[in-house]
Amino acid sequence: MKFSWLVAVLALLCGAPAVATTPPPKAPAAAPAKPAAPARASTVRFVIQPPQEAQLASQMPGKLMRFLFQEGASFRKGDRLVEFDCEERRAQLDRARASRGKAEKTEASQKQLRELKAISDLEYEIAKAELEEVAADVAIAQAQVNQCYINAPYNGRVVRRLANQHEHMTVGTPLMQIVESGTLKLEMLVPSVWLRWLTKGTEFSIRVDELNATFKARVTALGARVDAASQTIDVRAEIIGATPGLLPGMSGTADFGVR
Repeated sequence: MKFSWLVAVLALLCGAPAVATTPPPKAPAAAPAKPAAPARASTVRFVIQPPQEAQLASQMPGKLMRFLFQEGASFRKGDRLVEFDCEERRAQLDRARASRGKAEKTEASQKQLRELKAISDLEYEIAKAELEEVAADVAIAQAQVNQCYINAPYNGRVVRRLANQHEHMTVGTPLMQIVESGTLKLEMLVPSVWLRWLTKGTEFSIRVDELNATFKARVTALGARVDAASQTIDVRAEIIGATPGLLPGMSGTADFGVR
């Protein structure tokens, strides 16, 4: 009896279903880190511009007598660049000056007569007004004579002649192109995203194609607005130090380094 009970218990124990154990869930694998964006060189094209440039034109109708400077020649502020035939205008100035001398004498005489009560105040005032009128004629004639000459507005060089000597000019006829000597300017368009780090005073290097030479430069001004279509902004800069051989119109590459 006992043996039968023991066999039954052993059978029951051996036939019991095993309890299944669930392994703990694995932690998700970490996503691989994204590689850092590679640094890129910040380079753009530039053009060298003069401090100022101008196209001089005729201020009067008349015969162009001569140019006093050849193309490429240097001049200083105030130098005479162009001369016109001015004989008629000088004659008109001489006549106006003679009339002024006559009016001055008349006014002086009338003033004395008024002091002597020989004429009325009105007669003297008329003589005085005539003198002022003639003085104005002299000023007009002098201004017309001044138009016979074109003087340099600044130190610079002649770029190109646009007319020939002894030709008849009309008012506004282009005569010559000039550029100012001095610190050359750089003009360039840069991506507008550069505004994150580009500021006035930023220094960089440039390589000029025509000379295959490198110079240092400095940003002097940023444009007032971003071009919405191209997403660029105008930047002005100046070259630091001596600039041997550089001329307006040269171009090259500006290198702002790796950003």
